[in-house]
Amino acid sequence: MTDVDRAHENLKNVMVLALADGQLSEEEKRYIERLRSKLGVDAKQFTKLVDDVKRDRNHVSVPQDREAAEQTGRLLVEAASSDGRIDELERDILHRLAKRVGLSGEDVDTLVRQVEPTEEEAAAMEEIVRDLYAHFTEWDEPQRKEAFDKLAGFGKLAVMPLLRMLESYRRPDGADDAIELKVRIARTLGDLGDTRPVFYLAQQAAFGDVDDEISNARLRQAAAEALGKLVGEDFSADEQGVLAAGKWWRSPEHEKYDKLVF
Repeated sequence: MTDVDRAHENLKNVMVLALADGQLSEEEKRYIERLRSKLGVDAKQFTKLVDDVKRDRNHVSVPQDREAAEQTGRLLVEAASSDGRIDELERDILHRLAKRVGLSGEDVDTLVRQVEPTEEEAAAMEEIVRDLYAHFTEWDEPQRKEAFDKLAGFGKLAVMPLLRMLESYRRPDGADDAIELKVRIARTLGDLGDTRPVFYLAQQAAFGDVDDEISNARLRQAAAEALGKLVGEDFSADEQGVLAAGKWWRSPEHEKYDKLVF
């Protein structure tokens, strides 16, 4: 079993423990469902795990060493922060579940700080976004690249600001549409390697943002290529890539990539 497989198995066991204790609120159940979805555990497999635990609590295996516990805790935190923020209820759930795999409250807080932007980081990213909308049409290529490089420099923290821009109907000041801006957003999301944008890139590849097939094609193609990077497929930035992305999205492979609420 690889380290990744082991971490996933540990996390699935934590999910089962949380559901099997009979004390979950509706909010907690929704959080656990996000964990299930994140790992691509289908309903049948999950039900079997729950049944196994109810029959034999010893069926659950928790991490046996510090490294495995931290890896499991990191996956818990990443699932909680999938929409870009961790509220107090989610933080309480994290502390309770992490304790079951041998992590302290301080351990959880350290992991949270790795995926949740500080006020300063959030403000810095928001300033870049404001500048992109205000100056995108007047900037030359090096200036546009510099702005996107700065945003991408925040790593996973930049995913949610970029996704909000991708989904927004707002156009850069002085522009007739947002196609060119969104093409660059799609490419940046693909380069970041975080799978949270998969659903949204798939929708852009299928529909784009406007009805004009000619201008829309560039966005569909960029979204398809970015989607391929995130899911390990070679979708080219052309109409063939768009068709391949659409075929992939209609297959069961896409089911573990949920739409975020933000």
